[in-house]
Amino acid sequence: MSTFQSEAENSNETLVVEQEQQLQSSSKPRTRFINGLVKQLGSRQDFVSFGTEEELGFDWGVVLDGHGRSEYINYIRLQNWRAIMISENPWKTLLTYLIKVPEWIDCCGGSTLVMMKAFENRIETTSVGDSGIVIYKNGHLAYRSKEHNSKNEAEVERLLPMGAKYEKMDRPVSYPVTGQNMKMTYKEYVIFRNGTKIAPTQSLGHRGSTGFMPEFHTEYYESSDQMRCVLFTDGFSDMHLFESESEEDRVRDEQDILTMSATELIDKTEARWKQNWKIYYDPANPEVYIEDKYPEKGCDDIGIVVWDNTKEV
Repeated sequence: MSTFQSEAENSNETLVVEQEQQLQSSSKPRTRFINGLVKQLGSRQDFVSFGTEEELGFDWGVVLDGHGRSEYINYIRLQNWRAIMISENPWKTLLTYLIKVPEWIDCCGGSTLVMMKAFENRIETTSVGDSGIVIYKNGHLAYRSKEHNSKNEAEVERLLPMGAKYEKMDRPVSYPVTGQNMKMTYKEYVIFRNGTKIAPTQSLGHRGSTGFMPEFHTEYYESSDQMRCVLFTDGFSDMHLFESESEEDRVRDEQDILTMSATELIDKTEARWKQNWKIYYDPANPEVYIEDKYPEKGCDDIGIVVWDNTKEV
């Protein structure tokens, strides 16, 4: 057994945490690899934990993205994530931890959650909120989790009896449409009956006001299949082109996710947050843009876990 959990979140410097966990056996070569990193560029609320359970026959990974007051994510970081993930049903086990969060912590913050367990023949995933999971099989996208937000029809339907309301953000936010260009859009908050106002429609914390309907997925594979699974916060996905106005840029990003190590992916993502962008503010004037970059405190934290069954990550 080997386990890694991100630490030193209270450091005053940007944190890079990296640890490799690899299945090792004297009787057969390694067949699965897992690695995770956190780069704290913003509010310092991302967290990753992962491990290899040789005797149990699986690897596991967890990625969290906190929001609101930091007391919540700091409390959740301290939980025994290995005990949670080696249990038969990690989600149900996690719920027993969540009900013990002190109310003064639970009321004012929350976190997204993505987690996975990878066995010799399948990958089991769980997602809550707007962090993400992708699984590639033989170089092709086999699964991508759906973000829990106001664009998710199942979530909108789930929230109807809860009386949730939606409100556009006061200011537009930028988003990449190519590797060099950005446009602007208005995102929405969800407002729950108790006054909780957040972007994702599901979240840990907030006194359970969002309710839960996690997305569960199991991806089966054969020993001959080449598999890769990546868990990530929106600090990663916001800088990668899962959809793009440039097919060339989209394909390049997908190939990078398929082939790069965790370190290379985190470095690429950080570089995108800090690069100069052409920002097209006005849809009525598609040729007009300004060149700008995110301010130092405008970048987001980046958290990822990468699992692969064919190469070191």
